Amino acid sequence: EALNSMDPVDREVLALKHFEQLSTNEIAEVLGLSKAGAGSRYLRAIKRLREILELYRSRRRLAMLDWIDDEDCGDLLRTR
Repeated sequence: EALNSMDPVDREVLALKHFEQLSTNEIAEVLGLSKAGAGSRYLRAIKRLREILELYRSRRRLAMLDWIDDEDCGDLLRTR
């Protein structure tokens, strides 16, 4: 889900690097980029993936908190 929400070029760079295990030179050749351009796209893609995963984690934590009502929180605080 996280990968699918990314820009197609960023997703492709990550797939080529991690799934196909291509070098930066090979990725540049496949995508028609310079070596520096491919390296920059990879770094941006990794940064964006981290941001997306952190957002998913935050949403998941909030969803978990929705299951706890105020009374349960009070009980938890009193037992500590």
